[in-house]
Amino acid sequence: MKAGKISSFSLSLSLALALSACAFSSEHALFEEGEGVAALGEGGPYILFENGERKDVFYQRVGAGYELASTAKDDAPLHVVFIPVEDTPQEDYILQITPAPGEDARAYAFMWREDAEWIVATAPNALAVGSAGRGQLADFCSERPYDECQFSRREDLLAFYHRAIWPAFVSSGVRPERYISQAEAAAGPASMEK
Repeated sequence: MKAGKISSFSLSLSLALALSACAFSSEHALFEEGEGVAALGEGGPYILFENGERKDVFYQRVGAGYELASTAKDDAPLHVVFIPVEDTPQEDYILQITPAPGEDARAYAFMWREDAEWIVATAPNALAVGSAGRGQLADFCSERPYDECQFSRREDLLAFYHRAIWPAFVSSGVRPERYISQAEAAAGPASMEK
């Protein structure tokens, strides 16, 4: 992603997966669409919490991914593909997010289940300044302005997950510095309205 483009890209992600202008990203898709799994079944209503703010969203299964839209209907849907991390014992995923149809750039998030909710880390600021995981950013991605971490290879993204995110949070049960909590809504719309 070009410098400056991350700001508009992150504004698109404010629907559910942005933490200000920060993001894990790449200039092109690092995973094929067909690698996605139906982590949320056919989809449905979910509630996201970030910094105490609630956002009601709906996931609708489309191909090997999901369209994710706010139930407030003021944001365009995002295309999200759930890539399973198969060599860990937890139910964890790398989310590959396309901000708009035809867009080459992608954003990434790391998601794992913790009891009845999902924890989603969307940016380098999930890792505490001075932590071992934060210190590994330069080994796997190019640090950009506004705390963006841009990956150029899928191997680097996967290695970062295994060496920084998984030991810091998933296997330890510790919550990230900043994260989004996602839970299935008890009752909600039966489908996503456009």
